[in-house]
Amino acid sequence: NFGDLFQALWDDFRLSKSDALKELNVSSQQEMAELPSECYRRVAAVRLKN
Repeated sequence: NFGDLFQALWDDFRLSKSDALKELNVSSQQEMAELPSECYRRVAAVRLKN
């Protein structure tokens, strides 16, 4: 679920919910059309590349 997504992004990358939303190019959780696991993969791909 999205609560777990935001917790995992905080634990792994120290991304707050608002920073995670910016990273995913949405302004709210309601705009997120992808599964939480896919959102995590998108963020991780960018974060781990750097």
